[in-house]
Amino acid sequence: MRENKKLMSWIIIISFFFFILVGLDWVPYLRGPAPYPPEWQWAYLFVNPGRKIWLPFILIFFSLWFFYHLDNKKEQEIKKKENIFLILLIILGFFIQVLFLIYSRSGLAVLFHRIAHPYINGYFSAGIDITDPINFLRQFNDIVLSLPSHAKSHPPGGVIFFWLINQLIVKMPSFLVNFVNNFSPKRDDVFLLWQSLTASQRLTAIVSPFLIMFLSNLTIAPFYYLGKSLYGRKTALRSLFLYLFLPSLILFVPILDVFYPFFAVLSAYFFIKGIKTKKLSAFFFSGVILSLGIFFSLSLLPIFLFLTLFFLFDYLAKHLLSSKAFFPYVKKYLFFVLGFLSLPLALYLFFYFNFIEVTKTILTDLPKRNYFLWLFYNLYDFFIFQGIPAMIIVIISTKEMIFNFLRKKIKHDIFWLSFVLMLFIVNILGTIKGEVARIWLPFAPFSLLWIIYYLSKRLKFNQRLFFIFLAIQAVQVVIFQTFWVALW
Repeated sequence: MRENKKLMSWIIIISFFFFILVGLDWVPYLRGPAPYPPEWQWAYLFVNPGRKIWLPFILIFFSLWFFYHLDNKKEQEIKKKENIFLILLIILGFFIQVLFLIYSRSGLAVLFHRIAHPYINGYFSAGIDITDPINFLRQFNDIVLSLPSHAKSHPPGGVIFFWLINQLIVKMPSFLVNFVNNFSPKRDDVFLLWQSLTASQRLTAIVSPFLIMFLSNLTIAPFYYLGKSLYGRKTALRSLFLYLFLPSLILFVPILDVFYPFFAVLSAYFFIKGIKTKKLSAFFFSGVILSLGIFFSLSLLPIFLFLTLFFLFDYLAKHLLSSKAFFPYVKKYLFFVLGFLSLPLALYLFFYFNFIEVTKTILTDLPKRNYFLWLFYNLYDFFIFQGIPAMIIVIISTKEMIFNFLRKKIKHDIFWLSFVLMLFIVNILGTIKGEVARIWLPFAPFSLLWIIYYLSKRLKFNQRLFFIFLAIQAVQVVIFQTFWVALW
């Protein structure tokens, strides 16, 4: 207990020292190595929030109270009402994101600008221009690099997403759609953007951010069941509260990246369910879900590697290279691969959409940045946007894992081992250099799950220490929102 208190004291000191440096901006390199182009550095812009400062703290205090209330409950009580708790946490996560947006320098009105501006988003602008979605998919490889902003660096899922929303709104009664014409933005540049859109397109730009926020919080359900399957109900529930105050999740709303973790977590849940229940259908669904996620973003591709490594380590741990067990095990993995390939094959057969060619085309347009510089900054960027307290635990637990491996001591956690190896390989490959706080967001839930497990089971953190840990994470989101610009 004394060691844990000492560790928490260091977490508090390091975190608040970092927060002071962020606020004063004495060390610009904390934001990145150099401004874009060609490198990347998060912008520093302090705007006095004034009376709005109390807004995020309302839900922080409520969330901490809710955490204390749930954490005190016995396992059986949680089991009886776990679905109700999950619904409440999804709603809570949604309102946390909304209130942090209201608190931000531009307020809630910035959502329209972030969606509709072609150079901030791109998906929306490309989506509303689609007249024939089938032809769009067939020609995608030829036109992708001409699309605006994020749309030209991703597969077509995001563009189709906005096209679908617009199509649904077009079919709504005209009096509902035209109601939006009673409003208009005050800023001149945003007003010009507003004037260039039809009523249905305006409503699409207004509705879609809230839909994205809702979808991003749906990750909570599969995340809970994944955590429960791996580490137990208590660890799973605590992980959800840490996820609610994940800086990268809150600060990148309403960019589509915030709901990509849903595909990663749901795919991992079915994959691990397949291992535990030996159901081939679970492996197949895992592959299909991951493939669907990659239709939105190539940033989910490393999850395939992560699950493959987990499968391999699970086999080695259970069967020690037994030839008898090898082929039945491979059969399960083949169903995962079959599910993974099903969507690309269907897209190719029906729409002549070649996933491999599209991937190659997208990769040719990635920013050219210093490889060795980003070997460090990628990991730094990813982990500081998970929270300084979380990053400290990652460093401690990874150091322990490496030392134990060298000394051939204790059994390793294959989930964390698979994740660390995946992250190491992806970083060494150097395909992505910069902005990984957003791009690697699908990886974050797996890291958070391990952090909570390590705190709960290895370090035996009590409820009070968890409470402080969670509070510091929440304060970091306020600090980042106040001083740094993740999205204009």
